[in-house]
Amino acid sequence: MPDVRARSVAAVTGALAALLVLATGCEDGAEPEPAPPSASSTPLDEIATDTLTVARDAFCARVAPAAVEDVLGAPPADADAWANGERAELAPGL
Repeated sequence: MPDVRARSVAAVTGALAALLVLATGCEDGAEPEPAPPSASSTPLDEIATDTLTVARDAFCARVAPAAVEDVLGAPPADADAWANGERAELAPGL
């Protein structure tokens, strides 16, 4: 009788293992796309400016022309750009 019981346990274990392989083998392996992060804002009084670093870089080249038009509500009438360290004349003599 112990031999029959051992065979039954082995058969059930084998069947469960086969079922597990078949069940997991049918998946395509692709993981679902993660949700994009949601945008949030930080109030200016909560920004730690004593530890904030800003890289000196060509800022104007990074601003999309369409974004400028969106902000202005029309295409810009004129444009100027300055390089890092270059002095800008804000008004005559200033």
